[in-house]
Amino acid sequence: SMSASDGDVERAPLLVDSKFAAQNGSTTDLIAADEAEAAQIIAKGGVMGFLFSLGRKMKYDSEANDAVDKQQQQKQQGLAKVLSVWQLTFLGVGMIIGAGIFTIVGKAVREAGPGIIVSMLLVGVTALLIALCYSELSSNIPVAGSAFSFVYVTFGELAAWFVGWNLILEYTVAAAVIARAWANYLFAFLTSIGVRVPTFLTPSSAGSSIVSFNVIAAIILLLLTLLVAYGVSESASVNTVVVIIKVGILIFFSAYGFANVKSVNYSEFFPHGSNGVFKGAAVIFFAFLGFDGVSAMAEEAQDAKRAMPRAIMGSLAICSVLYCCTGAALVGLVNYAKVSTEDPLSDAFRDSKPLSGLVALSAVCGITTAIIGAILGQSRVYLSMARAGLIPRAFAAVSSTRSTPILATALSGIPAAAMGMALRIDIIANLTSLGACAAFILVCASVLHRRYARKAGHWTLMRRIFSL
Repeated sequence: SMSASDGDVERAPLLVDSKFAAQNGSTTDLIAADEAEAAQIIAKGGVMGFLFSLGRKMKYDSEANDAVDKQQQQKQQGLAKVLSVWQLTFLGVGMIIGAGIFTIVGKAVREAGPGIIVSMLLVGVTALLIALCYSELSSNIPVAGSAFSFVYVTFGELAAWFVGWNLILEYTVAAAVIARAWANYLFAFLTSIGVRVPTFLTPSSAGSSIVSFNVIAAIILLLLTLLVAYGVSESASVNTVVVIIKVGILIFFSAYGFANVKSVNYSEFFPHGSNGVFKGAAVIFFAFLGFDGVSAMAEEAQDAKRAMPRAIMGSLAICSVLYCCTGAALVGLVNYAKVSTEDPLSDAFRDSKPLSGLVALSAVCGITTAIIGAILGQSRVYLSMARAGLIPRAFAAVSSTRSTPILATALSGIPAAAMGMALRIDIIANLTSLGACAAFILVCASVLHRRYARKAGHWTLMRRIFSL
């Protein structure tokens, strides 16, 4: 059953202030208050004032939000706070270690050569700085929606609308990309153990450079969508088990690679110079995406103010170490010019079917958790956008029995399944970083604005920027 009364659907933690908590009114009261402030800015600033009015934002009051959360938990409404810091950390690791390390690392190695280690360090430092911003905001604003919610509270509705749809693009495309990679590795694993896959299940291009049918990719997306809709606690438990398996196999790959490294493969460390290192970093950045998805689960975390920063930073640290070790082992085993761009880790063991199959199994596990993370993150963004009225409010409804946004989850999984079934991976993969880049820029700007605005007032920073 779905709790979809006006009070439940319109209630959104990021839209709550003390007045809302006391009166339990609709969000229109808060919008009206912000519109009055916007009217004053318009009167003073002319056209620029009108642009500023588009930055109408909602207030976040942590005490009022906690009170509303307690009330909803007692009524068994809304999202359940069931995720521990360990579950959140494993969710982060599951989201980060996905298709990137198992597929895109091959393209990055071709660009950077053994210098891929430096490329990964550069990306790791960049991701660390971004993760610090996410940690601070998710601790101060522990609500569902990730960057959408942070930007809504900080910059207002127009910027949040832009970020929200960019996040939808990112998550949808990412889910489709990694689902197709999942299907490819599943076929590789089944082939390594001697299982013949029926022809109708194998990918088919249908004579088109854009369309490439992949039924298995659609099936796995729909199945995992059902899992996420069933319950976040169950999804987190499955994720934890699978993460342990794939991390163990990656550690084995790195240990085997370092034990059998060919020093001659490191002789030309920067074959394409610094330009190749930066190109490799740009390509491999896709593999580090995912830590931002942890922040989307803040509303379902136990003691979110402490758990979120630890989970975000912890998952990124674990994955950065694993990535550097895996990249170093890969270029030590295989000359960078011969590294496969399709399934580089599995291809490194092409002379040994058992080891190749083991890596393929790790990829299947790794990509499974990345799909779960993408669907979880996207459904929470849809939930927050529906609460704010930017999409139909029906998608803000939360199941009273499963404590999950079932409609928002379906809206996340079904379009991704259609895209994953029909479009080629290289066509849609290039779209993924667009949404992430926009979100990262505005999240980092939100940290600067919130720190500055505490001393200088809400609109001061924007005024000074536009007056330059």
